[in-house]
Amino acid sequence: MTAPVSLVGADAAPEECAALLWHDLASFALRAFRELNPRTPFEMNWHIELIAAQLAAVRAGRIRRLLVNLPPRHLKSHLASVAFPAWCLGHQPSAQILCVSYAQDLADKLSRDCRRIVASDWYQGLFPTRLSPQRQAVRTAAGREGREYPDRRCAQDEKQASARVTRCAVRSRSSWGHALREKAVSGERRKTASIPSPMPKARSGASPAR
Repeated sequence: MTAPVSLVGADAAPEECAALLWHDLASFALRAFRELNPRTPFEMNWHIELIAAQLAAVRAGRIRRLLVNLPPRHLKSHLASVAFPAWCLGHQPSAQILCVSYAQDLADKLSRDCRRIVASDWYQGLFPTRLSPQRQAVRTAAGREGREYPDRRCAQDEKQASARVTRCAVRSRSSWGHALREKAVSGERRKTASIPSPMPKARSGASPAR
């Protein structure tokens, strides 16, 4: 069950909602939204609780692949790319997480938001995870155990990503064409082997029929 907005969204003491924020991703996302947007009201809706439940199932290993399709401004990025990484790292500081975006600016912005959550007082009162002082770059961070991991906001350069996709597509087309040629050649061989000879071979020592 998700906590009321008045409890988690307001400046409540961490001990009042620590258990709920620890276990419930939807409530955690609500509190994180309040941290990032203190003057913007948060309206809880069923789709937020549904996405949060599916993301929690991803962390638990019950879901291996999850695709979320929603129109813009429905908090997809906040849930999946800000609150969820921070929540997962709170439970497992050494987790390795990679996030990819279509644009570097957006990836950096989401990274800053996630790091801001992790550095907040209420988060540090809730989880033992701390950002390493030696790794304060936007794209890289280190957990409490000292193991470096890509920050969830980490994204490849758009040109490099496009080049990789292009190379993969070329290799895929090449492999597909090679498979088609092999299939055609194999079919021709089977066809040739199945066609009988038009003239029977003459037996040795026998005269041809007249």
